[in-house]
Amino acid sequence: MYIFNRSYKFSLTKLTFILFVANVAAQLPNDELIDEVANNFNNDISVLSMGFAQPLINASIYGQNAMWANTTETLKPFEFKFGAVLTTVNVPAKDEFFTPPQLNYFEATNSLSTILGSSSETTLKTNSTLEAYGLEATLTFPSGVKNDLPNEMFILPSFSAALGLFKSTEVQINFFPEYDIEGLTYSYKGLAVKHGIDQYFKKDQESNWNLAISANYSTSEMMYLNNDSDVAVNFDITSIAANTIFSYDTKFLSLFGGLGYFSSDYSFDMDNAVAFTGTFSELLNPLIQDVSFDDTLAETFAFVGFSLDILFLEIITKYNIQAYNSLQIGANIDF
Repeated sequence: MYIFNRSYKFSLTKLTFILFVANVAAQLPNDELIDEVANNFNNDISVLSMGFAQPLINASIYGQNAMWANTTETLKPFEFKFGAVLTTVNVPAKDEFFTPPQLNYFEATNSLSTILGSSSETTLKTNSTLEAYGLEATLTFPSGVKNDLPNEMFILPSFSAALGLFKSTEVQINFFPEYDIEGLTYSYKGLAVKHGIDQYFKKDQESNWNLAISANYSTSEMMYLNNDSDVAVNFDITSIAANTIFSYDTKFLSLFGGLGYFSSDYSFDMDNAVAFTGTFSELLNPLIQDVSFDDTLAETFAFVGFSLDILFLEIITKYNIQAYNSLQIGANIDF
């Protein structure tokens, strides 16, 4: 009887140990599961980051492509013009917030502020799906910058210089070395060529109606870095645009309008201070990636405006009709 009890206790202890080892082994993630968790997590971060940053990308693209075409007037050979312009971009109210789709590991019960929104800092925590692996993570987006912008408007400043060439042709450069406000840094440069084409088919030389075409190439760099957050957002935008411009010109006043098309390539990367904590975090943290995108936005647009000539001063106002409408106010000085 004693031998039986001793043998029974030994078998029970052995069985308990085997079950314990099997249970621990079952919780240890294999390489396939680790990769799956990391890929799903990286996908969540990408979706959230793009939702946060896309309106700023759009506002910059629409704004910089609205800076160029205006009147059909071209400078005379070797005549020079210098100017400055402010382009205000209207960000639709719906793009101040975004609602992420179903995520793998994060829960967003409400709409989240975008970078051009006005809400305070947003923090998201992982849901219970990761708790089975003893893992959790937190993602924090800095507060939106809308309330810190001048009159809550997204404004792109630019200087311009133009030189007249032969055959009603003009070249123009636009540039701005750096624009910095509330952690948002922006720089911009571009080159355009405008050519009057009514000269080829205009029969009535006294007509006040004129027609021109223009093409431009521009690049911009932008960075958003909030002092209260470890999140850094970087953008590079390259745009090519073509415009057809018509105008009715008098001695002092020109009314103009036109149609255009742009194609803008942009790259976007976002460094997130996101890391797993928990039992197997050392296996997953090396697999968490910074967000990086390359994409293209291409659209048509229309514009209307007027210019007023007073001696050597030209004042221009133009309204661009596009997904993010914009208003441009500028002044040029002829030499």
